[in-house]
Amino acid sequence: MKYLKKYYLNFIFLIIGTLFISIGGVLFLTANLGSDALMVLNQGIANALKIDVGYGIIISNLILLVVIIILDRKTIGIGTFFITIFLGLTINLLQSFNLIQTSDRFFINLIIVFAGIIIGGFGIASYIYANLGLSPFEGLIIYIVNRTKWHFWLIKIINDVILFTIGFLLGGVFGIGSVLTVFLFGPIINFYLFLLKKTNLVKQREIEIKG
Repeated sequence: MKYLKKYYLNFIFLIIGTLFISIGGVLFLTANLGSDALMVLNQGIANALKIDVGYGIIISNLILLVVIIILDRKTIGIGTFFITIFLGLTINLLQSFNLIQTSDRFFINLIIVFAGIIIGGFGIASYIYANLGLSPFEGLIIYIVNRTKWHFWLIKIINDVILFTIGFLLGGVFGIGSVLTVFLFGPIINFYLFLLKKTNLVKQREIEIKG
């Protein structure tokens, strides 16, 4: 209880982040023009196993969580476990409402993609700002960077290429939306993080990156 009272703002940002990431993910899925690398992978897993995308997210995160626990626990926090379970469940819940339909018009779907990038970008920035642990996939990237001494951006590109490829081969949707996330997600997330850090509401913990 004391922990929750001390870090209640962190939890608020974590919950907000998870919700906005979920909304962004649902928008990507609705537009059907391709998503970020992780969502393409999770779409592929869901397609291969004939399950909802949210459950695909949980499965992939749980597998990577076990790997990270074995390799390097420094990036793990309560937020890691929270997003591992609740991100997928929230996406499934939002999809069940069926509030937005895929349009017959490419331009409308493209607008939905941009909305997903803007909303999802804020969600990712909020969950990072919450400072309660990284997602298993991000933790793995940090581990590889620190082990190889390669630059973060290079490992991230290699990681995305692998996830896009596996996801696409399993039936995930790769398209113009995927390309847009590659170029726009980073700057938008950095912009939101810049604004959030200006508030000084949450004390930040530095995670060592040697690359």
